[in-house]
Amino acid sequence: MPKISQANANRTPLLAIKLAHTVIWATFAGCILAIPVASWLGVHGIAAWLAATVAGEVVVLLMNKM
Repeated sequence: MPKISQANANRTPLLAIKLAHTVIWATFAGCILAIPVASWLGVHGIAAWLAATVAGEVVVLLMNKM
């Protein structure tokens, strides 16, 4: 079994945070892009949920001072 160096062990939490940030950002960006598409297709309920998701993320950003 290979040894894990201290440098690699210290990077693991950072990589997890970066991965989580990327997934959250992609979801946020996808919601923003999907809102006008859903509205144009007439599925306003889904557009409203997408807008609520974006609003929730904006609240989180505001609470953390951007």
